[in-house]
Amino acid sequence: MLNREELRNYIVSNEGLRQRAYNDSLGIPTIGVGFNLNRHDANWRLSELGLNYEHVYYGRQELTIDQINHLLDSDLDNSISSVQKLFPNFNQFSSKRQIVLVDLVFNLGINRLSTFVKMIAAINEGNWQTAAKELENSNYYTQVGRRGIRNSLLLVQDDLTNAPESQPQKKRHWLWRLFFN
Repeated sequence: MLNREELRNYIVSNEGLRQRAYNDSLGIPTIGVGFNLNRHDANWRLSELGLNYEHVYYGRQELTIDQINHLLDSDLDNSISSVQKLFPNFNQFSSKRQIVLVDLVFNLGINRLSTFVKMIAAINEGNWQTAAKELENSNYYTQVGRRGIRNSLLLVQDDLTNAPESQPQKKRHWLWRLFFN
């Protein structure tokens, strides 16, 4: 079952949390926890919170933590709903794998994630190794750095904290050692 608090923490650890607008790694104006200020509903969503879009966009108005959490919760709800449509067995996946899939939708959007046809097919077949390889063969993987590495490893290992201890350290991927030792 999807652990909502663990999901929130994972997304925040990947996206960061900023109260003032900034340009993300691709130059997209962003605020809060990965809230794209160029998205079609940004003006409406900020207005709904009593904020002035232009003031927020140009960094003249900060968001409160409550406002950030409101935006994040709404985006998480939308991401979860979208990912459940893409993966009919989503509710049977482990919490870690669910978190990775929601993170992918949160970061890429459902339209872009839908283009990962081979990865989606592998996941729907339960072939997590192939799914991880397909993720690693994407532009996304190289663009997001550590986030892509963690997502790929979580797809394969499911829960890195419970990885078999019998696996010799030297056989683990060097990125595993970087993040989890």
